[in-house]
Amino acid sequence: MIHALVWRMACAQGESHVADLVQDSLIRVVQNIARFVPAGPARLSTWILTITTRVVLNSRRRTESAALRDASEPVAYSDPATTTSDREIGRAIAEAVLELPDVQRIAFVLREYHDLDYSEIAKVLDVDVGTIKSRLSRARVAVRDTLLRTHPDLLRGTR
Repeated sequence: MIHALVWRMACAQGESHVADLVQDSLIRVVQNIARFVPAGPARLSTWILTITTRVVLNSRRRTESAALRDASEPVAYSDPATTTSDREIGRAIAEAVLELPDVQRIAFVLREYHDLDYSEIAKVLDVDVGTIKSRLSRARVAVRDTLLRTHPDLLRGTR
C-alpha cells in the first residue's frame, strides 16, 4: 500500500527515490504508531496513507527520470489474460497522471487507486471536502484531455 502510493506519486523522480520515500514513510509509521488511536476517526490504513502522503509532499529531492514512461507499474501477480491494449491504456493513464500538478495528482491517486472517499482525502491533505472535489474534477478533465491528445487511438469510442 505504501509502495504503491509513493510509486504513483513520485516515480518520475527515480526508483531509488521511491525506495527512499517508502523507507522514510515506514520509519515514520513505526516511530508514531503509539499516537494512532484505534477508536479514533481514522482507519489504520488511512492514517498510514496520511503519513506517506506527507512524506512524499514534503520531499524536496526532485530528480529527472522517465521511469514511468519506460516501465509498467510493479505488480505482485500478472494475469496472463491481460491484453497488450490494457497495458497500453494503463501506461497512458499513468503518464497522464504524472503530468498533473502535485495537489491534483495526490487527490487523484488517493481516490482512484486507493479508494479513499472525499472526506478521507480531505483529512489526509488537511483541506476542505469542496477543495478535494474541485481538484478531482480538474484532475479527471486533465487526464482525459491528455489521453485524447496523446493516445486518441486508445480511447476510440469511449467519449
